[in-house]
Amino acid sequence: MSDDPDIAHPADAFRCARPAPVSDRKRTQGSRGVTRGQVLRVAGLIGALCWGAWITRAILDMRAAPAHVVKVQLASIVGNYVRAEARGDTPPDQIGPHMAQFMKVLDATIARHARRGQIVLVSEAVVGGGVPDITGEIAREVRATLPASQSAPAPPRLAVPATSDREAGNVEARMRDYLLHEGAPQ
Repeated sequence: MSDDPDIAHPADAFRCARPAPVSDRKRTQGSRGVTRGQVLRVAGLIGALCWGAWITRAILDMRAAPAHVVKVQLASIVGNYVRAEARGDTPPDQIGPHMAQFMKVLDATIARHARRGQIVLVSEAVVGGGVPDITGEIAREVRATLPASQSAPAPPRLAVPATSDREAGNVEARMRDYLLHEGAPQ
């Protein structure tokens, strides 16, 4: 007999090995076959790495660019518009729609500044510090956006009869009432 204890008979040493069953073949293929789970794990790892790089860059960008805080004197912008409309020749039935359009344009202008990364505060909310005032810039942008009939105040009249003063005061009072009760943006 043979010295090898695994071989029971010498003739068995020369027999061809039988092929392994199919389930054993999958285990022995090694790196030749890639399973769905492995692909999903690699995709998840790549996604996590990309997200981590993106969030790191976003945080560093926020630190590099500090927020720009600015203030606006909304009361003076609205007050100037109301006074200009009161002095103008606007028919009373057009005051409400004009005021609503003015407020919509003013709101859109301030929102545009906020989208640019500015934090816009009402000047009354700023207690101290060197916060830049952009009231003039906002007023110019609003005037440029409004239709020509609303954007420029009427030229001052030299001779104003007493009755037109009362009418102008009434228009201003009606505009103030409209702002306080009906047209205030929500």
